[in-house]
Amino acid sequence: MREDISDERDGVGWVRVTCDAPLCAASVEGRPRLGEGWPAGWAQDLRRKPLTPNDPRDYCPDHIALATV
Repeated sequence: MREDISDERDGVGWVRVTCDAPLCAASVEGRPRLGEGWPAGWAQDLRRKPLTPNDPRDYCPDHIALATV
């Protein structure tokens, strides 16, 4: 899951990415440039989900396999 945290940081464009795997609390923060892959070692599952069609999920390096199954 990605959330805009610009209001918590000095400047705009700050993002917090949290792993969407069950019971995983891994997260990273940064200011990715537009179109840049985010973040290194993480993967985003772009497959359409029936219940959440416009809500792609993010996975940390430990759960990256969930994004490609």
